[in-house]
Amino acid sequence: MNFKDMSISDLIVPLVLAFATVWGINYYFFSPKTGSQYEFSAPQSKVECQPLQKDVLFSDAKRSKATMIVPVETSWGTLEFSTDGGSLSRLMFKRSADDTVRAIGTIYPFDGQEQNNVPFLVAIDDDTPFFYHLARQHDTGSAIELTFEGSSDRARISKTFIIHKEMRQIDLKLVVDPRGNAAVQPRIFYPAPIMPALKDQQLIAGDILFGTDTFKKEYRNTIKPDSYWVEPLLFGVENKYFVHALVKDEQQFVKRAYYNLVGKDQLQAILEGPAISKEKSWMLSFYLGPKESSAMNPVDERLEYTLEYSGMWAPISRWLLRLLNWLHEYVHNYGFAIILLTALIRLLLLPFSLRAKKGMSDRAEMQRKLQYIQQKYKDDPQARAAAQAEHMRKHGLGLSGCLPMLIQMPLFFGLSKVLSSSIELYQAPFLWIKDLSAGDPYYILPSAVVIGILYRALSV
Repeated sequence: MNFKDMSISDLIVPLVLAFATVWGINYYFFSPKTGSQYEFSAPQSKVECQPLQKDVLFSDAKRSKATMIVPVETSWGTLEFSTDGGSLSRLMFKRSADDTVRAIGTIYPFDGQEQNNVPFLVAIDDDTPFFYHLARQHDTGSAIELTFEGSSDRARISKTFIIHKEMRQIDLKLVVDPRGNAAVQPRIFYPAPIMPALKDQQLIAGDILFGTDTFKKEYRNTIKPDSYWVEPLLFGVENKYFVHALVKDEQQFVKRAYYNLVGKDQLQAILEGPAISKEKSWMLSFYLGPKESSAMNPVDERLEYTLEYSGMWAPISRWLLRLLNWLHEYVHNYGFAIILLTALIRLLLLPFSLRAKKGMSDRAEMQRKLQYIQQKYKDDPQARAAAQAEHMRKHGLGLSGCLPMLIQMPLFFGLSKVLSSSIELYQAPFLWIKDLSAGDPYYILPSAVVIGILYRALSV
């Protein structure tokens, strides 16, 4: 087949059909349902409804002791808890890439000016305690338990963190004991994972699950400041590779959940509890970890909704990712593993590629015959139409090359999803590329691809 014999429609029609088919299947059959029946906008008047409480007013209590940092070591990461806010002040995940163990952080100590953004801060109306003390530390074998206690004029607060050693799960047992006769309404704050190395690739978003399959992803720049969600089953914040999310709320602490934008790009989740006038306790479970099935499923399988290759891409992408990791075990480099995986896919699809090439060649031949008929009967419109109709009846529309392309498209879409969102490629080096997730800094590979395409086009 010669490029000179091809029309623009020969290239565009198959691609349009492929994209339309894949999008249609994904949208109507595999996409998680989304809806707005659980989303509301808070009015500005207290008469109509209680407004969203995003600000935190701290009590005037003075620091009585120096800040205490409590380190916790697990199989999956290193954590540090602080008596400032009774909070998780640092979270570093252990990741292995090319036989090298690296630490990837998503939570860092606050700079002293962001008290309302410390992870797992519990706010109490207009009198929130910030200075806590470590009341208890216990190793159960499978988990580490830390209990922090703090108080203000409005309430006493006890927070027990249960850090699981093998699962990326943290349980929070919260006890709030109001002082006096006035009711208090606790709120829990936790931020989105922040990875400074990603810079503009943060792609911070919020994740909300209403029912068994009603999932919604809200990107940072599209979240309305007055929107909230009533009693969500899952509520989280994510970036490109990690997610921090509430996954279990057995005592139904959360009455409303909403987001707050801190600074220019920091997204914060807020869980608003009920107003109480006597002591009450709740147990909540959180997932803090990478967006990968092997880490998510032991905690909550619903977290897979956050994956970029969820829906129809999930089976294909999981299979490709499994194959990529299997190849990596042998070559010990994700760059070479990607090359081998691409070669295997091309080999697997070779019969379909040959069939598609033949189909396009047949289409080009059909176009030439139609042009011949048009030229032959240019002065006889009726004869020309009859000859064209007869030719189309015998040879069809010439779209036989589209079906092989449709078969290939899901694999290449699945591979694209895996390569663009898999944490395995984060900080993985390859030749002159220090980080495969960031692309080629010198544009050597893209330039080589463009040169190859131009050479092939000019040589036919």
